[in-house]
Amino acid sequence: MALKDRPRYFVEFLLAFFLMANFALMPSLAQPKLDLQEIRKHKAEIVRLEKEIDRLKDRLKSAQSKQLRTDITDRINEHQARIKKLKNILYPKPEKPPIKAVLTKPATTEAAPTQEALVQAAAEAAAEKKITYNLAVGVSTGLFAGATGVLGEVRLPLRIVFGPASLGLRAAGGYLQSASADLRYIPVCADAIFNFPPGWFSGVDNYVGAGLNYIALMSGRKQGTIGGEIFYGVESTGFGGIVFGELGYGLLRTGFSPSNRGVTVLVGYRAPLDL
Repeated sequence: MALKDRPRYFVEFLLAFFLMANFALMPSLAQPKLDLQEIRKHKAEIVRLEKEIDRLKDRLKSAQSKQLRTDITDRINEHQARIKKLKNILYPKPEKPPIKAVLTKPATTEAAPTQEALVQAAAEAAAEKKITYNLAVGVSTGLFAGATGVLGEVRLPLRIVFGPASLGLRAAGGYLQSASADLRYIPVCADAIFNFPPGWFSGVDNYVGAGLNYIALMSGRKQGTIGGEIFYGVESTGFGGIVFGELGYGLLRTGFSPSNRGVTVLVGYRAPLDL
């Protein structure tokens, strides 16, 4: 090699070295970086979810209903999936270049599945796609819109989520008596309920809701008109189901005499139905 060609080869060697170093650093430079506030937010969310998982596991030990255990297990799985997603954001794995596989021997063909295996797989897939309606029935007593009495209810949780809250519906009816004891009502109610996990508003499961009521029958075999109610409730597991309490305000409208209005203070119990 001539001496005059050595500088040219040296320059080419340096260019090749810098190009290789640039390609080696590209994956790490492509990783998005989080600011300190986002990191703290994600870590705090992970801690909160882990505490919620521990609390749900304690509830799972005392749950007696099969449907209640299924609901608790689903919530635990959702929280664990959320934690995994947050950890992937906080600690992203570096991208690896694709590896080209080279076949060194002929590929073997697998045996076709039997008819029994196909039937079993189809049955398992249908079971996974089956929609369960987690109905719960209950009873409560106390004050409703200033009237004393007893109410029965049916609740249906929906697969609709608004931030931390999940939506549910409630249909209720019962027997009430005015504070003066001169009027008696048989109301029916339809409510929308937003269920919140512990840590929102209180340290236990809680909910807020509102709805409409209608006096289907009252003293004198007369019918009333449409009223309404708003309420806040807390609940916890107990006696093989859920014990709850509500505080709110309601209005029962008769349509021809002064309306019955006042506070709502109810204590009740409900149990899930395995459907």
